[in-house]
Amino acid sequence: MTIRTTRRGSARTLAILGLLAVSACANGASCAQRKVAKLALTGDAPVPVVEVRIDGRGARMVLDTGAQEVFLTPSGARRLGLREEPGLQARAAGIGGSVGVMGTTLDRLSLGSSDLHAIRAAVVDQELPRAGTMRLDGLLGMAALNHYDIDLNMAAHTATLYAGPACDGGLPRWPGMQRIAARSLNGVFVIPVKLDAHSYTAMIDSGSQSNVLFTDARGIAFALHNRLPGGLLHGVGPDATHGFEARFARLEVGSETLRDVPFVVTARRAGAPDIVLGQPFLARHRVWFSAQRRALFVAPASS
Repeated sequence: MTIRTTRRGSARTLAILGLLAVSACANGASCAQRKVAKLALTGDAPVPVVEVRIDGRGARMVLDTGAQEVFLTPSGARRLGLREEPGLQARAAGIGGSVGVMGTTLDRLSLGSSDLHAIRAAVVDQELPRAGTMRLDGLLGMAALNHYDIDLNMAAHTATLYAGPACDGGLPRWPGMQRIAARSLNGVFVIPVKLDAHSYTAMIDSGSQSNVLFTDARGIAFALHNRLPGGLLHGVGPDATHGFEARFARLEVGSETLRDVPFVVTARRAGAPDIVLGQPFLARHRVWFSAQRRALFVAPASS
């Protein structure tokens, strides 16, 4: 789920790839990152839902690599006893437009056996749709997740968190793994890809149920002229937007080529990447997110 925040009308960017200082091992020294938590992902939800604790109280949140910050619903914030800070007002922009948010602070955010303290969060003026039968309290975005390296394995329904210095001893060793250089765009990881030989910037977004291609007015006109099937898309924000279903012959991610790839095509938004790779991509891949190394490590899900 792609979210960008603005404060007092000006763009506010959190460069997550710069938030963690690279702590390299000494030459010749052996080291490995520590596994600090293993989170179960709810298997019957269309997006990954994790159980966390906020100030000692349980909460269900979408593990959302496409969200810039930690977001809470109004009902979730009330149930968790969080106090909004009226002086920290902002707007959150999603696929459905923008919505008001209020700042708050999580004194302790517990992800499995790992605790984060004094985490800034935002209470969004909107409830989230249920994930299956589950009520959701919010989105666990990169403002919290970028404290770790993340092994996201949708096929195994797990997200494993690692901490410690970024060195060769901590690299995953998965069959078929490739390393793809990443950068930050409005606080989330983006990588270069090619779609039918055209170069784009893509985000791997665990909160998106679809692969999405953002296009200009010509692309929307093409979809309408060719009567591509589609419907309304809903997300953060009060409005729905039109999306059209399409399939593309080739998607190139690093050295891997995927064929006949489904996408939803919708209108371009300011601050969004060209492409969102959502659950259709993650269902087939295991991904390691490493802010310290400024890279993603991607392998087939069977590894």
